[in-house]
Amino acid sequence: MQRASSLKTLLGACVVAALVAHACTHAAAQEKPLKVWAFDFGAVGEADQVAPGWTGVTEEDFYTKEKGYGWRTHLKVQGPELAAAIQEAMEFSEAKVNEISPFHSLGEVFKMLRFGVPLLGSYNNRRSAPSRYNQKWGVAITELDTLLDRDHVRGGRVYGFYYDPRIRQECLETRGAIFIDDDLSTEFLVDLPNGDYTLLLGMGDNKHGHWRLSPWHLAVEGVSRMRKVGPRSLIRRKIEDVQVRDGQLNIRIWVDRNWAMTHPWPWNTFAAWSMSYLVIMPAKEVEAITEREEAIEREHYEHLKTVVFVGGERTESYVRDGCLVVNDKPLFQISAHNFPGIQSGWPNDLSHYPYYCFANTIGVQSRRMLRSAHFMQSRWQQRSYYDDYPFPDIGRMNDCYKGGFLIRLATAQDFLNFMPRYLRHESATMEDARGNSLGRAPLNSELSRELTREAYIMLSVHIKDHPALIGYEIWDEMPHMGVRYGHDAKSISEYHKWLEEKYKDLDVLNAEWESTYKSWDGIIPPKRPETTANFANFYRFISDSMTRQVMETHDVLKKLEPFHATHGGKGQGTGVEDNSWDRVPAAECLRVEIAPNVGRAACEHFGHALEAGRGDCGCKWAYYYPGVKRLGQRKPPPERRRYTGTAARTSGYAFVLRKIFDGVKSNWWEEYNNPASHVFHRTRVMRQLAGKGRIRRWTGELVFFEPEAYDGADICVCPGALELSRAHQLAYRLGPLFLPAHPPRSEVAAVMTRQSFIPIGRHPSAYGALGHHWDVDRFLKSLQVPHDVIREAIFDQISGYKVLLLGPWSWALYPDQARKLADFVGRGGVIVFLDNAATGDARNLRELDTFPVFGLDRVAGFSRKGRTWNITGDARVLSGSERSPAAVRGKAG
Repeated sequence: MQRASSLKTLLGACVVAALVAHACTHAAAQEKPLKVWAFDFGAVGEADQVAPGWTGVTEEDFYTKEKGYGWRTHLKVQGPELAAAIQEAMEFSEAKVNEISPFHSLGEVFKMLRFGVPLLGSYNNRRSAPSRYNQKWGVAITELDTLLDRDHVRGGRVYGFYYDPRIRQECLETRGAIFIDDDLSTEFLVDLPNGDYTLLLGMGDNKHGHWRLSPWHLAVEGVSRMRKVGPRSLIRRKIEDVQVRDGQLNIRIWVDRNWAMTHPWPWNTFAAWSMSYLVIMPAKEVEAITEREEAIEREHYEHLKTVVFVGGERTESYVRDGCLVVNDKPLFQISAHNFPGIQSGWPNDLSHYPYYCFANTIGVQSRRMLRSAHFMQSRWQQRSYYDDYPFPDIGRMNDCYKGGFLIRLATAQDFLNFMPRYLRHESATMEDARGNSLGRAPLNSELSRELTREAYIMLSVHIKDHPALIGYEIWDEMPHMGVRYGHDAKSISEYHKWLEEKYKDLDVLNAEWESTYKSWDGIIPPKRPETTANFANFYRFISDSMTRQVMETHDVLKKLEPFHATHGGKGQGTGVEDNSWDRVPAAECLRVEIAPNVGRAACEHFGHALEAGRGDCGCKWAYYYPGVKRLGQRKPPPERRRYTGTAARTSGYAFVLRKIFDGVKSNWWEEYNNPASHVFHRTRVMRQLAGKGRIRRWTGELVFFEPEAYDGADICVCPGALELSRAHQLAYRLGPLFLPAHPPRSEVAAVMTRQSFIPIGRHPSAYGALGHHWDVDRFLKSLQVPHDVIREAIFDQISGYKVLLLGPWSWALYPDQARKLADFVGRGGVIVFLDNAATGDARNLRELDTFPVFGLDRVAGFSRKGRTWNITGDARVLSGSERSPAAVRGKAG
């Protein structure tokens, strides 16, 4: 028994020892550091440019067994010895270069003289000369790069020739005649244990823009992994499932010779490739690989934000008391869309703006996010942090801020109507009746909302704290699509849901439509305008869908940046009625180009600020004839002339001040900077070009000038621009006094109905109806009679007025609207009926044979059936005759 007990004790001790040994071995295995091979490629003698913890690789690091990594190539190293030999052979000197040609620097000529020498060299952007980015943005491109991407090793060979612009045509004739006979094939070898690996590569160059003209390919372990690499900026790529079975990783790079030979400028023909960094990790370490990849991307993004922004505190804006407040102070915003200047990257073009007070806010467009190759792919936001960084937008914002301006970023329809490259041909899109795709997401779809939401999230992450940013213009000139599109299955399904939500019961719809539909799915949207309830509702469904997307854009931006105001407006074609009311909640600053009181009605209702468009910088002496677009075409009589500077011919100063008394809280204008519309009048240029058909409007018509246009100095400030300048200065100084104020309420109001703006029959354009209203507005102002505007959402407010105006903007009425108008007259009000007022049924857009419709003839004191007018003694013809009245005052209540 004692021996058995000793044996048990011995066995137990052995088991415990074995368990302890296993545990120690397992712990040691867990503590073993992850093996990572990380190479940072750069120049010889610049160890300080190697990222900490990375292995530096230069053009002189050829593979050896002892080193375990390096190049294997036939290219020669671009070292000091080679450079000295070439320079000595060519007897180089700066004086010699200047003697040969004044068009190239010593460095450029030296580059061109390396003919026939395939080189393995390096490049560091930190050593580069100042670039156009340096001049445009005040920030050198060298400062935008981190240690990993500011330098690289590259292979290259120049095939071009010495270019002289004096013989440009002879140079161009050599295009296609240069044969590239070397693909610069080079291998990078790394000794590794056999196994499966994942690679992270950085290739390309942030400094030079010609790599797309000489793309290259890359293969790993004999398998092609990257084709036609040649981005303008650094590209990062993750290569997975790399199998090493011979103890050595082999990466081969070679140039696409055929593509490189198609260079459009033969004197710049070259072949080249470059590599910035390489990370090799075991494939099973998925989390570690993702962490390393995100760390590289994060470093790029965080470094960029610290370098690129100009100094300054974030600008905050919001609307209070119906006016824009910037950093707690009311601001009369003078906004210019500067097409020839800041939009094209010419900051000096704005130098005259502060002196003349032409603007304190500049509107610029932003589209870079939408061209992202990563958009909506896996981890696209992390990948996009650097690759899609909005350099141009931030550069323009820097320029403007340094010049004393704020920026209103115009994203507009571009962010509402795009389809990412990744989803093209992979996702359902909106289609017309023939099945042709519009290239955007279906109406009212979750995809359309998600795309817009993600685009703004990505843009906001980059620029929301920029000191120049005052807000976003989320729609501009947004037209109604009509009924041409929205015939894809998804859009039709959304239309059925919209109808079901509106009518609740199919029997109710059938009763109003005078139809016999058995199910919602049986309702087919019309393919063209028609006087039916189906068309009227489908048109409104499209409008509501577009409005909903705009509203969700506004909501997303307010969540992301509650400290920035949203902007929008400016009617375009058949979308003007939606822009002046339905989409106003999405624009805290609403811009209109119609009678200001149309927009003011919505702004006062929603508590937003009104902005007027078309500040006039048209030339006072420039005119055109509608439709005359070529020399020799017969000109209409002089009375049909249209002057580009309409306000300038009367008083541009009064033009702006009238807007202020109409309740406008900011002014907006466009500087096209052409001979027809400009700030500076170029007398000599106009004298030379006007008679040759070289001057046109943006619509294509030929522009002519009064004789006075050719008098005076060669360059002078246009009279209209000077008056605009003086009006802006007055408004800017007095803005804090009048901005919180509101125009007094009038006793007269124009009633506008939504359905009256649908283009149909005799009413082809919403602009036409609003144009008539603007004429009435001008006429009433000449009589010193202001008036307000009543829209459907505030229809019950008609009881607060004494006189209502009905016209082409209210030709289509619903029965309940007609009843309310009759009650208004019964309480003592008066209605003035202008041309085409109250002639149609808003439910199906049909003009009735007898009008005013729905019993309004009893309170109007007149009626018309067919072509016969019946005007009683209770009505009074204000314009026209009793046989053909243009304006009738209805029965007094």
